Amino acid sequence: MKKFFVFSVMAVMALFCGCHSTYPVDRNNTPETSVVFTRPARFTPFFGSYSLSEFVEITYERASRNHANQFVVEVGIRNRGPVSWTNWYKNAPEQIPLKVQTSFFRGPRSGSPSAYTTNRQEIVIGRGETYHLKVVCPVKDVSDYQVVLGD
Repeated sequence: MKKFFVFSVMAVMALFCGCHSTYPVDRNNTPETSVVFTRPARFTPFFGSYSLSEFVEITYERASRNHANQFVVEVGIRNRGPVSWTNWYKNAPEQIPLKVQTSFFRGPRSGSPSAYTTNRQEIVIGRGETYHLKVVCPVKDVSDYQVVLGD
């Protein structure tokens, strides 16, 4: 009985070692991503992760400066429905509510605190629709950003 208990605890620990708090968007040769998905509260490791990245995709991502020299970030967020093999038994939600927050940095994200962070904005995206997020930073000397999509 004691061996069964130890084995069960070790199996659960090994299972949860693979859990991550964010799911980055796939990019080629980019060590840090500028758009990340946070894991929702209803995470179930046995029947799929219910991660936002299973239903949502980033169609485009642009960063530029406007005429007032303010940093402008534009991101296309699309509700594509379920595409993972773990979702064959689930019905795709008709609408996905997302909370979006953008942080702007004066230097690289890894070493500097945020110069400006937007309020959390709630958006709802219907299946097959694309939401065009546009954020303008009022602080003029920023050079980097990170958009967090959450639940």
